Amino acid sequence: MAAATGMATAVAMAPLLSPPAAASHSRIPSALATPAPPPTRRARPRPRRLLVSAPAAHSGSDGAPPSTLSSAASSPSGKGNKGAGALTFQQAIQRLQEYWASVGCAVMQCSNTEVGAGTMNPLTFLRVLGPEPWNVAYVEPSVRPDDSRYGDNPNRLQRHTQFQVILKPDPGNSQDLFLHSLSALGINVREHDIRFVEDNWESPVLGAWGLGWEVWMDGMEITQFTYFQQSGSLPLLPVSVEITYGLERILMSLQGVDHFKKIQYTEGITYGELFLENEKEMSAYYLEHANVDHIQKHFDDFEEEARSLLSLGLPIPAYDQVLKASHAFNILDSRGFVGVTERARYFGRMRSLARQCSQLWLKTREEIGYPLGTYQEANLVYPHVSEKLSRKCWGRHRRLFLK
Repeated sequence: MAAATGMATAVAMAPLLSPPAAASHSRIPSALATPAPPPTRRARPRPRRLLVSAPAAHSGSDGAPPSTLSSAASSPSGKGNKGAGALTFQQAIQRLQEYWASVGCAVMQCSNTEVGAGTMNPLTFLRVLGPEPWNVAYVEPSVRPDDSRYGDNPNRLQRHTQFQVILKPDPGNSQDLFLHSLSALGINVREHDIRFVEDNWESPVLGAWGLGWEVWMDGMEITQFTYFQQSGSLPLLPVSVEITYGLERILMSLQGVDHFKKIQYTEGITYGELFLENEKEMSAYYLEHANVDHIQKHFDDFEEEARSLLSLGLPIPAYDQVLKASHAFNILDSRGFVGVTERARYFGRMRSLARQCSQLWLKTREEIGYPLGTYQEANLVYPHVSEKLSRKCWGRHRRLFLK
């Protein structure tokens, strides 16, 4: 799979929709409304998709897009109306939920325990396993104790917000779907410097890895785009596409502010008014006051509980205990308790549990007959075929130097 560095990407648009839903779907206005390049490969059958109806929220009674959806994208500068008139944090979440629901994703909720990334939510970690198709989108508050900065760092927080999307199997147009989602946020991708910078992803704790890119906008990373190859130390077939947005960074750019605390969360309320004190107090806990002996005992207890649940054939609560153990480890790490040798041992213990949870989950899904159905391998378009990157120079292109 090739990486695209320093160039925008254009692929032919084919909605991730069932034929009945596609017939009634009104597309969101897009900055990519340019003629598609000539096809470079023969037509292939569309991959199997979940039958999800497109909501009417994206169009008015006459079928035209509502003005509230297109106002930011129609900015004279093409920059998304930075400052006054830009989306609030709350509106951005709503736009992404509406967009991904309109193309066939189930909109679901975050995990009920601390996770370091949206990938760790069972909606991703467990659901990418096995042959069942799965298209989902959800907001995930991601807790990373080692990123604690007392709220002083402008774009690094111990608790930041991700928007997670999983497309399983790969629909064949995932990059185009992503670029259209930026248009839904009011980002004109022809006016901004959008780059796909090669960055393969790995999680030693989960036994998961994938091939993909960081997506940069005007020099700032805003999204991770990954083709999942393995989860729970098990190979994935079909491969899933993961798209993870960093909402704070995107909103800082949209609103033209230089610190997360200045983001307008909703009308009249800033992000800092809601969460700055949280950052200060949780940073003090993670970096100064967390009792190492207690946290170590918590880790051991969570590990023992997970093993007990696995022996009872309960992969879902067992995985919940793995998540709790992972958070306990992250606290120990933030306190400087974990050395190089100890880190490898902790990772091995958690990876073993994650693998056992994955194996038991697969066995359980098979026993209950795969309620969501199974994909058809002959009907898949694989990533190395579907994501051929076109060399296209967009207007007002700017250079970006990587160290």
